[in-house]
Amino acid sequence: MRLDSHYTFPLGLICLACLMPILDAQRPSVLSGGGLRPLLGLTLRQQLQAGQPPVPRFDCSPESTGFELVTGFVFSSPADLLDSQPGTLMLADCLEACRLNSSCRAANYETGLCVLFSADSDHRPGALSSSQFPVFTLYAQKVCLSGHCDRAWDYERVPDFKLKARGQELMKKQRKTGSRTACMELCLSERDFVCRSATYSKDTGDCSLSDMDRMSLGALNAIESENGTDYMESNCVSDPTKLCDFKPLDGKILKTVDAVYQEVATEQDCKNLCLNTAFRCQSYDYNATGAQVCRLSHHNTLTLSQIREPFLAVPDASTKELSACYNVSVDCRAGDMIATVRTSKIFQGKLYAKGAPNSCALDVQNSLEFALRLPYTDLECGVQREAMGRYSTEVILQHHDQIVTASDMGLSVACQYDLTNKSVSNEVDLGVSPDLKHSITQESIVDSPNVAMRVTDRRGESTGSAQVGDPLSLRFEIVDPNSPYDIFVRELIAMDGVDGSEIMLLDGEGCPTDQRIMGALNRASDDQKALVAHFDAFKFPTSEIVQFRALVTPCLPTCQPVICPVVDGTGLFQEIPSLGRRKRRMLNATYEESISNELDDFHSPYFTISTLNDRRFRRDLGAERNEVLPQEEMLLVRSIHISDRFGADKKRDRKLSQDTDFHDNDYKRHRSQQSFEDDEVETPTTESRPVDQQRSATCINLSTVLGAGAVVVGVQIALLIIGAMLFLRKRDASKKLLPQQAPRPSPQQTIFVKRY
Repeated sequence: MRLDSHYTFPLGLICLACLMPILDAQRPSVLSGGGLRPLLGLTLRQQLQAGQPPVPRFDCSPESTGFELVTGFVFSSPADLLDSQPGTLMLADCLEACRLNSSCRAANYETGLCVLFSADSDHRPGALSSSQFPVFTLYAQKVCLSGHCDRAWDYERVPDFKLKARGQELMKKQRKTGSRTACMELCLSERDFVCRSATYSKDTGDCSLSDMDRMSLGALNAIESENGTDYMESNCVSDPTKLCDFKPLDGKILKTVDAVYQEVATEQDCKNLCLNTAFRCQSYDYNATGAQVCRLSHHNTLTLSQIREPFLAVPDASTKELSACYNVSVDCRAGDMIATVRTSKIFQGKLYAKGAPNSCALDVQNSLEFALRLPYTDLECGVQREAMGRYSTEVILQHHDQIVTASDMGLSVACQYDLTNKSVSNEVDLGVSPDLKHSITQESIVDSPNVAMRVTDRRGESTGSAQVGDPLSLRFEIVDPNSPYDIFVRELIAMDGVDGSEIMLLDGEGCPTDQRIMGALNRASDDQKALVAHFDAFKFPTSEIVQFRALVTPCLPTCQPVICPVVDGTGLFQEIPSLGRRKRRMLNATYEESISNELDDFHSPYFTISTLNDRRFRRDLGAERNEVLPQEEMLLVRSIHISDRFGADKKRDRKLSQDTDFHDNDYKRHRSQQSFEDDEVETPTTESRPVDQQRSATCINLSTVLGAGAVVVGVQIALLIIGAMLFLRKRDASKKLLPQQAPRPSPQQTIFVKRY
């Protein structure tokens, strides 16, 4: 028997009057996962619609029953209300309750409340309305899908939106279907490619399938508005979950989440829950709404671009959003190994063997899966034989085509072959597979240390400015005190901040170019992993900004100092240790030893650049100087403002003698050349040695050679004078002893002199 509307209206009001106090009393707040207003707040017009025709029962086998999810919408139909479950903290639990109830066709979910209905938006289109502020609601509707997957929901629908047009390559297939459910069935059953999303037009029936979605595109506005079109995103896709990078969103948490876990010991445990959950988790927060509370969501900033204010401002809280994940696998074959990378976000960059970014590399253009072949016989690819049947190498995953950034990774890949003897008998099929299957695959990420370079005074306090002659120090240190790495430093250069002129302070082997400008790097007294070199402040003639650049190489577990032959103040050669980079070429080292040293010094491709205000940025040194920067080294940069002392001493300089003026002019003339090399001088801070403070390595070396030559010539002249004086004195003595002088021989005479 069908009830008239004048009977159902009072019945609906009675139900609401009984239910609302219970919901208001048990509904949790937003910070505990709930919303800010009732899901059943119905208008009078909605209450008057309670006399609509009954909805047929949902007829579908349990194996094909799935759910369609719509974010930011609420279903309001009091006559179709089945049950409400306050305190529900899992979206999956809410959907499971609807799945087990044969009368349930739809559900509303906000964190902390689940409401079940016997009707859905297909039969009550007017009952579905936007619900985004002050919190957003998740609406779920039962669907019958032949390609249903074992997930809480099969796909998410965004009404009146489509995937933003970026060329036809995003749309892999296009068909005509009679409904959006049929369109999504095509996506879930697709076998030619991994279907991640589908777009359905209600007007034309066009169904477009794509291998991209909002997460894989990684763009904030990956979808655009279009009336009459439904964008549907699959929840059945298996994303990579091994090497994942999360970015923090500080001061904000989601108003509605999919799952709330309590008594989670650490944030790492919360992260693991996100990576191993039954849905495509895109963000999590920990300790934001309570001690040891972990909240997970399939949403992040990219997927909530159409929602009004989806985040709640909470000071000192942070939401970690998934940036990208990488799964790396190795296929070990007879003569090579193939490293395959599968990503969750389209990758554009290159994959190459460490140290061979051009000769053993793969350029990747907007791909989710790519592979690099590493032949065992190709020396450029650097595959090493570690033991019998074991081969390994390192590959670099670089996002930019030219420079290395912090998001890049170094990966170690290896293959192990079973080469033990085996007995084979009674075999009929003598066919041999061309490729050997790998038995062991290892993969790991190698992180580099964060290294900082600072200019300090001799007490170790950082400074950003100084005057010429001030005693300073250049300090290299690893930021993390618990880092297992040690560091080498080489190719330390001082550059003019204006015209780019430069001098070399430490050469390519890590040895000082001139002891009078800068000595060897030594370990700091307060930190055995920090390196310090002292110098007196100097400046270039065209600028008061002096920029230091150095290449730093990490090594494990410690770095052995290199022995540097240098000239001391007396002009004699001596050998001193320096913690510059280890020499690659040893005089008595064999080829195998040099290869072993290179493997021991495996380095990550990351580098850190430090500026005056301690900000870090990335830069390609080779792009400016036409040099190829080794990928295993770090480039550090530090600038300092150096002012001269001439302004305060002008009056005194006018009173100097002509000889003093000559030397002062000579000093100023040399400064135009010296500033390229004065980086770290160890002269005292007096004004009696300005020439030594400002002279460049090139000029100082030339002066040293000229001075040494002058000394040698002077000594030779002195010896000649002494010899001549002795000869004249001896001749005078001979004249006094002989009574007569022997006759001078004529030109025709031949004289033989016999010496005894």
